[in-house]
Amino acid sequence: MASPSAAKTWCTANHVLLAATAHAETDERIGSLDFAAAARAAYNFSEICAAALEHYANYGRLSQLEPISRQFQTLFAVVDYKGEPLSAEFGTAMASRRAPDALIVRLIL
Repeated sequence: MASPSAAKTWCTANHVLLAATAHAETDERIGSLDFAAAARAAYNFSEICAAALEHYANYGRLSQLEPISRQFQTLFAVVDYKGEPLSAEFGTAMASRRAPDALIVRLIL
């Protein structure tokens, strides 16, 4: 078993997403795909508890990226608990002015 101090680490993850949406049904070229990205930086306090910042962005279609003023950006502050018999993630987010919801609260069990 690892010592309690060994579990205290930083962890990062980045994802690039290409997603087909309703408009892709009529235009199957690669340029019709939506371009989005996600990034996460987490600090593991222990093997079962972590705090993280998560950033989600949608930049628009590959063939015509949206100007910065029209892109969706969301930043989540998240707490993860990985225990038995229940694991949970709780987070709250502030979204850019372009997003449909300015404040988002989520709970994932």
